[in-house]
Amino acid sequence: MVDTRAKTLASGQSLAALLVFVESSPVLWRHFRRMQLGLFYLAQYAHDRGHRVLVDTLSSNDVLVGRISRTVTERNVRVLGFYVDQENLWDVRRILPAIKDRCPGVSIVVGGPQITAAPVETMDRLIGADIGVFGDGEETFLELLEMKTLRPRELEGCAGLVFRASDGSLVTNPVRRIIENLDTLGIPDRKKLALEPFDSSAPAMITGRGCPARCAFCYEGLEAGLKNFRMHSVERCLEEFDYLVGLGANYIAINDDHFAASAGRLRQFCDGLIERYDGAVKWFCLARVDVLSRERNVDLLPKMVAAGLIRLQIGAESGSEMVLRSYNKKTTNRQLFDVAEAARDAGLLSLHANFIIGGALESAQTLHETFEVADSLLRMAPGMTSVSGAFFTPYTSTPMAETPERYGVQILDPLAVTGRDCEHVFCRTESLSKTDILSAGSEFDRRVDATMSELLPDLPNETIDAHMWAYYAHGISTEWYEELQSHESLVNWFAPQAAHTGIDFRQAADLGLERLQPVRTVKLTTAPDHGGLAVRSHRGLLKLSPTDGLLLELAAGKLLFEEIVPVVHGISGGKLETVRDNVARRYEELDKSYLIVWRETV
Repeated sequence: MVDTRAKTLASGQSLAALLVFVESSPVLWRHFRRMQLGLFYLAQYAHDRGHRVLVDTLSSNDVLVGRISRTVTERNVRVLGFYVDQENLWDVRRILPAIKDRCPGVSIVVGGPQITAAPVETMDRLIGADIGVFGDGEETFLELLEMKTLRPRELEGCAGLVFRASDGSLVTNPVRRIIENLDTLGIPDRKKLALEPFDSSAPAMITGRGCPARCAFCYEGLEAGLKNFRMHSVERCLEEFDYLVGLGANYIAINDDHFAASAGRLRQFCDGLIERYDGAVKWFCLARVDVLSRERNVDLLPKMVAAGLIRLQIGAESGSEMVLRSYNKKTTNRQLFDVAEAARDAGLLSLHANFIIGGALESAQTLHETFEVADSLLRMAPGMTSVSGAFFTPYTSTPMAETPERYGVQILDPLAVTGRDCEHVFCRTESLSKTDILSAGSEFDRRVDATMSELLPDLPNETIDAHMWAYYAHGISTEWYEELQSHESLVNWFAPQAAHTGIDFRQAADLGLERLQPVRTVKLTTAPDHGGLAVRSHRGLLKLSPTDGLLLELAAGKLLFEEIVPVVHGISGGKLETVRDNVARRYEELDKSYLIVWRETV
């Protein structure tokens, strides 16, 4: 295999800037690296104006200092930029001083939501960073690249910056005007702008900036002046969608905080997708339930599904109407259930609802209401609806972080250093301690798992097929897929077909069964008070009839169908042709339970 990165570095082309995203990852290695699309927008904007800029996507598990320093030296990088959010702040903080020591000539610039939310506080924590960019970064970044030097005196007139003065103090410049027309920004060329070959297995796009909502747990809730909601035109959105399809994508994540803010724009977008792809290219988005509810826009969800929507994420936040009002969410549980019903009726594969555990005014009663709503959602559309709980995280410069007492919250760890965002408890409420909230999170997960396990045996095959094939065809891992793939028989039935090493009964019958091998997908076992064989499937422990037990025993992947029929005939007697038809019929029924897959031998 050719080392394309080494080849690129050896080319000797200097870079005006290298932009780096370090994803904060658990200790265990994650194979998939999440693209930080905002850096690609910056790089494309600079590239379109004559500056050579590349983006590197890393994990906190990488040997970061050596790798980044080597690239800076070999490519003669002048500006080294880092995306910083609340989670990876500590990883960037850890490596900056060492990079500065190894590469003293490079100017280190930091940007992203953490700088935008708290410029001075974040720069104070990032020793080694020279400059911080807040707000829309494209024009500010370009201005930096076009300066002859990045000495403090040169930076004084550049809006949207916080920087270190000669005496070490921090200077904050005025806010830069936002980019009103997002269509002026070019579509990022993911392949050309990536330092390493671009992995197009999970392509994503964003179609707007900001959010028109003012939820108390979100930065937008403060109505900050440098954040204003803007959207790309429908034509521009379709153009970027087409670009990603051209890279080979058949599933695209639209990662806006509120993609469905404008129902009219969304309709036009869906009409464009239907005209182009007729639902063949699948996509994901996030949306608010008040926009999607049938009382406001009865046609939206059916149109979205017809346009290829396969997975939708919504913020349920709480089962308590009182808590929802405290969050300034401006949605209701009635709207939540209305959207779930509309999604079910429209044939959506996956609707996922997020709940906050341990947030505003949380108590034993509000938790009970959340548990009840989550359980009801799962039961109203088994196989489609899924839910998850995340602990409240006091993100910097949000209303709840600024005035927690208004929400009945006491912040115990304002910097969130004791755990990963949403996975640990950083606060307590007036009636619940930190350990109470931790216990509530575990109880939420336990109840969700129990309900899904209860509902799983009754899922129709059509639903099972849809989730399993969504994974194998598009790489979509829904919560119901995760539940299904834990069962040996299902994985062993779908995976060979996805790899084209196995076929189902219908395909086998079309080819002719005689020269094919039936192969069981699950181990054989026994059951209490049952004299024959049994199997464990997604429907529980299945007791097999003597005939089915024999047929599964013979389906060990060693005998052809035409060799199995005489064995059964020798035991049962009767006409050979009748036995043959009965064996085929029983294998067809076992196929419907995902217990048999067929293998071609030639």
